[in-house]
Amino acid sequence: MKTIGIVDRFEENLVIVELFDDFYLFPRGLFPEDISEGDVVSIDIEIDKESTSDRKKKMEEKLKKLIEKNE
Repeated sequence: MKTIGIVDRFEENLVIVELFDDFYLFPRGLFPEDISEGDVVSIDIEIDKESTSDRKKKMEEKLKKLIEKNE
């Protein structure tokens, strides 16, 4: 899913982008060097299923260790 935002301003190493009538902060390094206030940007949002699966496995392992430790 592509989402469209507008660059509102810059603060230190952050880019403030207006999305869905709210403002979000992104690291400056995610954007091209020539980005300017007022630029329209598209943000591609997708689910990284492999990373999600890996994270779930790690969380399950941590929970298992905590349960074993408290038994």
